[in-house]
Amino acid sequence: MLTAYLDDSDAENAVALSIAGYVAEEEGWAIFEKFAENVCTEFGVDVLHCREFDYRQKCFRGWSVPNTIDFLEKIGDAMLAGKLLFGVSRSVPKAHYKAQKLTLNIDHNTSAYCHGFATIAHSLRYDEPYGVTQRVETEGVAFKVESGHKNNDDLARYIAEQTGKGFLHQNTTIEFVEKASCRAIQIADLYAFYSRRRANRWSSTQGKIKIFPDNLQLHWENRIPHYTGYIEEPFRTATVEGSGMQFQVKGIVTAI
Repeated sequence: MLTAYLDDSDAENAVALSIAGYVAEEEGWAIFEKFAENVCTEFGVDVLHCREFDYRQKCFRGWSVPNTIDFLEKIGDAMLAGKLLFGVSRSVPKAHYKAQKLTLNIDHNTSAYCHGFATIAHSLRYDEPYGVTQRVETEGVAFKVESGHKNNDDLARYIAEQTGKGFLHQNTTIEFVEKASCRAIQIADLYAFYSRRRANRWSSTQGKIKIFPDNLQLHWENRIPHYTGYIEEPFRTATVEGSGMQFQVKGIVTAI
């Protein structure tokens, strides 16, 4: 079964919050875990937390640039060994989302965090570029999201509603996992962190100023596809083929 590990990244002064992660076969994730664990043991990494990695804190203290590059490249090798299919990320502009909630007739209990998750779930089911729509339609997806977020109940409610209405396959599930429990959720953390940074830069320049690529662009995006999106317009009515039912989750997404 296809399994998606997703994590979020937010900051008080950030324009956007991001949720991101990777999709692979369940068996592929087991292979990735084995290879990634060997890499982390080699480099003395207990938990791969991107803020600590980026600021060279805790187990990353004193790391040189060559050491950092070598580590990222070897984690990339582990991703290839596990045959990860792709990464997907959505960044939600917080102020704009809040304004839209006040003006549109939508569920005011749906957080921006949940909306970002919903657009990913919707995209896996309906957007062809990922190449998994048929499988997601007939088999569902196992979502594994980092535990501890205050709005995780929103995500569980969304999955229950969407599977109940037939928008997502009934076998679609969601589980909340601890950061230290696996390397899969930790690489999702890296992707979410750099997605948020990229979204903030893109928002401030509207994509007009080219900025030196981040670690993901330099070391991982040349390995597997990454679909990094900024939700310009949080809501747009979509129609489900066949049933004709309408719902609002996707929005207008710009690749960044």
